Amino acid sequence: METSAIKSFITENLTTLLQVLGFLCILVVLIHIIREYLKNRADMKVLVEGPVYLIDDMEVRITPEKIMKSIDGTEYTLGFWVYNRNPPENANWKNDYNKLKGVINHKQSPTVLFNPRDSELYIQIGYFDKDEIAQYERVHLPIVKQRWQHIIITAKDKLIDFYVDGVLEKSTKLPYEPYFSKRNMFLGEKGNQSLLTIANVSWGKKWHDSNQVKSFHKKQRKEHIVIREPDTYVEQLDKRFS
Repeated sequence: METSAIKSFITENLTTLLQVLGFLCILVVLIHIIREYLKNRADMKVLVEGPVYLIDDMEVRITPEKIMKSIDGTEYTLGFWVYNRNPPENANWKNDYNKLKGVINHKQSPTVLFNPRDSELYIQIGYFDKDEIAQYERVHLPIVKQRWQHIIITAKDKLIDFYVDGVLEKSTKLPYEPYFSKRNMFLGEKGNQSLLTIANVSWGKKWHDSNQVKSFHKKQRKEHIVIREPDTYVEQLDKRFS
């Protein structure tokens, strides 16, 4: 009797049951999509938008509260956009053209320098060796001229990855975990202008995989800051002193 009643109920409400089942299937798919999206989303915070012109007397400070270390260990992700205008060798450098120019300084955690002659970024990652003596690993990243480029550095334990425009360019493994400074981070270097332009300096206190890096790059490359060409040096001076 009960079996007959159940069959009758199913027959009379088949359409409704199918609709409910379909709704549940759609809900499961949506939950899966949302979970995958959240998993691949980079947990990054923009510290300085920009554009910031790294001219001779400018040094932008970022406080330690904004560049916290991961609670899971020595993990972090640093991202920034850079534009190299390729100034001529006889430009008003106010110092030696061959001298490395300061771009980002966080006590080798990391430190980013610019070599104007070879159009390269020198990225230094510091660590302490077995005798507690400070050492550093230096990686060279060539940068193009007259176009915005996105640089991301990820650190997890001893492994350091370097991405350019969302693509993994280089990796290095340190002999010891990288040193992590609790001091301020600085953009630029007073008295040692690079004439580079930097924008969207971002920090994450977690390591990010290649999918997250690609997602973050794709999201940021739509920003108007990194679409338009930055002002010329003359325009920068005019804005600052007008």
